[in-house]
Amino acid sequence: MYYWGQYNYAVAYEWVESVPAINDELMAKVKDKMQSSGIWSIMTGPLQGLPYKTFATQAYAAGISIEAFLLISIPARLLRFLVIAYMARWIVRGLLNNLQRKSLIAVWCGVWILVYGLYFYHFPS
Repeated sequence: MYYWGQYNYAVAYEWVESVPAINDELMAKVKDKMQSSGIWSIMTGPLQGLPYKTFATQAYAAGISIEAFLLISIPARLLRFLVIAYMARWIVRGLLNNLQRKSLIAVWCGVWILVYGLYFYHFPS
């Protein structure tokens, strides 16, 4: 997404804007955050429900190098994934310890559906 934004910004921007729950207003908000906070907006944006792909597409235009982008991306993305994974693990271990493997997979899928359902409910496009 970073390189797409670097080499064909208009098409990348338009494509990301067409994703459900992303619109021109959200893209403009990300652009403003990147202009005012620079690289740190990539760290704080996902905590505010702003999709990572919107930052990745606009990072080059905001003057953020690929090296800096990759370095900040690790903690920015990792936190969200760890929280969701540990939530699902807690459910499986604590509440559903005796389920069969197929049931455990269903629980993992259910947690991801719940998380993204809440996201789209809270941040409609």
